[in-house]
Amino acid sequence: MPQVSKILVVDDSGLARQMMGDELLQAGFEVVYAKDGLEAIHSAFTQMPDLIVLDINMPRINGYQVCRLLKDHPGTSHIPILIETSKAATQAVDDPRSWSFETGADAFMDKSETSDIVGLVQKLLKKNLLAKAKYVPLSPMPDIEVMMALSTLLDKQLYQDVTRLKNLSDKKSSFVANVSHELKSPMAVIKGSLQNMKLGLLGPVSEKQLKSINLAIGTVDRLSRMIRDLLDVAKMEAGKLELNKSVFDLEELVSELMELYLPSSVEKKINLSCQCEQGLNLTADRDRILQVLANLVSNSIKFTPEGGAVILQACKKGSYLLIKIMDTGHGIDPENIGSIFDKFKRLDGEKEEGTGLGLAIARDLVALHGGDIWVESELGKGATFFVELPL
Repeated sequence: MPQVSKILVVDDSGLARQMMGDELLQAGFEVVYAKDGLEAIHSAFTQMPDLIVLDINMPRINGYQVCRLLKDHPGTSHIPILIETSKAATQAVDDPRSWSFETGADAFMDKSETSDIVGLVQKLLKKNLLAKAKYVPLSPMPDIEVMMALSTLLDKQLYQDVTRLKNLSDKKSSFVANVSHELKSPMAVIKGSLQNMKLGLLGPVSEKQLKSINLAIGTVDRLSRMIRDLLDVAKMEAGKLELNKSVFDLEELVSELMELYLPSSVEKKINLSCQCEQGLNLTADRDRILQVLANLVSNSIKFTPEGGAVILQACKKGSYLLIKIMDTGHGIDPENIGSIFDKFKRLDGEKEEGTGLGLAIARDLVALHGGDIWVESELGKGATFFVELPL
């Protein structure tokens, strides 16, 4: 009595599995089933089917990945694989037929052609009959060997996925850096032209025109800050951001910072003040430290209601400099404390346009200096940001 061929049908749709299985059962085949990629790999090793009918779109591991993994393993590489998918999926994916053969599939079929499934399976089994003579038939693997094989395959898949994601991340960072760099010069030209108009160098300017020019300059400045943030992130992700360290007086830097934000604090009727210990010299990248503190002070002013206060304190603490920026704002929700320095994190109530990168950049810049940054806050009672830098 001839041996009955065993077919493994893999599909996340119960109805599709049943329909496919019924066709094959009526043709006299033994049928086993798997509902996703992981089950398919496990069944391939434990059941040792004579052929696998494999869907593409499945949870956990898709059909392409299953096919590639099984074809790469010596214990399952001989098993013919027929990849099948729906017309909708065929239209959604670029040339799934080519992708299927690229991953090692022996045949491809549309699900609407299930009437041809028996003939195609018989053809593949017949073709594989000659190949069977060239290898020693393998018995189903013991559980421990299955687990080891699965572990090896999934480790390889994980490595490939991580490598692919890293390559995509590198390409993204490179793209962002290139685009941001290309935008810097045009923005500078636009701002220069607007400044010339504001100064009347291109002719008399009415009060109405001046208001529009100032609005445009403000927009250009905001876009320039966004471009700078994107460039900084791209450089830091690529490990290419360099610090230009020098020795400078912290009190002078803080005075510059206060001057910078005095207009916005006066506009909101916020009391902006500083208490800086004298004689503190810091060895660091002055521009980057100013960038960090400017971001923190700007945020404090932004989230402090009219009539509140923002205070900057700086003092020596052992071999470190400790800077505190305190405000009387709304405070930070405890749920957000742990993620406040994450990239693209935007706080509740933040209405101003921006990249959501300011605090993430501040964290990375402080870390590059060998320092630390953190926040303490109680909802409704303001927030205090701490920056600790080696002297």
